[in-house]
Amino acid sequence: MSTILNVETIQRGASFGPAGIKAAGIPELQLLTQKHSKEFTYGTAYGGPSIGGNGVTAAGGVCQFNNDIGELQGIVHCKNSNAPFVKMDATLLSPPTVSEALTAMGYLPIAPEFLDFLLLSPCCQDISIANPRKTIFSDRNKLLLDCVRLIGGDTGFKPKVALVENVFNLASLSMLPLMSVFLNRCDELKDYYFEYGIFNALDYLTPQPRRRILIQFVRKDVGRPVWPEPTTRDYSSLNLCAILPYVVGFRIGKKGKLKPASQPINTITTGGGIWLKLVDGTERPMTVAEGKLLSTIPAWFNLEGITRNEAFLLMGNAIMPNFIQPFVEKIRDELLCK
Repeated sequence: MSTILNVETIQRGASFGPAGIKAAGIPELQLLTQKHSKEFTYGTAYGGPSIGGNGVTAAGGVCQFNNDIGELQGIVHCKNSNAPFVKMDATLLSPPTVSEALTAMGYLPIAPEFLDFLLLSPCCQDISIANPRKTIFSDRNKLLLDCVRLIGGDTGFKPKVALVENVFNLASLSMLPLMSVFLNRCDELKDYYFEYGIFNALDYLTPQPRRRILIQFVRKDVGRPVWPEPTTRDYSSLNLCAILPYVVGFRIGKKGKLKPASQPINTITTGGGIWLKLVDGTERPMTVAEGKLLSTIPAWFNLEGITRNEAFLLMGNAIMPNFIQPFVEKIRDELLCK
């Protein structure tokens, strides 16, 4: 069963709720926010406000902690989730340090190997193709290398399955030195099998052409990595005009080249610089409500009380819920809850 995503004011003079979206002909994006009967425990590192965690929770995950270092991420997380937010540099994360933080908040501690699933999404700014001045072995990129420790190192969580997400450019020739070091460290995890692949969010019911690399780690006593088939059947339903029928085109930046709305929107980035051309000929920046809809973020997810720039910062850095959910469901069915 799919859930219609509610949009607040997305057109001048018009307030669209679920009924309004149906009347406008906007397709039901299949964000499965219902809780699944199969449950498993999970935690996140570099989880932001846990936007991507919505996809994990929808697949049956019960969040034990969400980690990020940002004040903004913590505020938004706590508005939207009862799971504890551990504000800490992820390089300091370990079962003892997380347990200490959880105990201080009144939660039970976490033992090594307690987590079924660990989701990691380290900083991508110095990996992204959008950054022409990136430094391969910057401090931010070293966070990717530390993911190996978080998974299976001496101070790691040793979950049954872990998934590391980043931008597809990590697998490019320009990032080969970083990727080589990362894969060498992965090879040192003797208790895990690992595989990686590049996937397009469009293939997984997400109306943005976000290409992402996913590296999956599976503890050897659990099984081997598994990957889902694409879930998108009708790609035309992901075109911008199919989701926002009052839009005829869009630009990247106010003066960018106008692109037709008969194609998917470009990847929504942290700058929130996408402009929309409406059927009446006027143009304006994309609203936060529209960004949420196009990012498959649940309508109930509260981004109020923060600025537009802050909202797009969070959305641009987030894992899209529709994208991650089928990967987690496949892991759940064949590895965690078989």
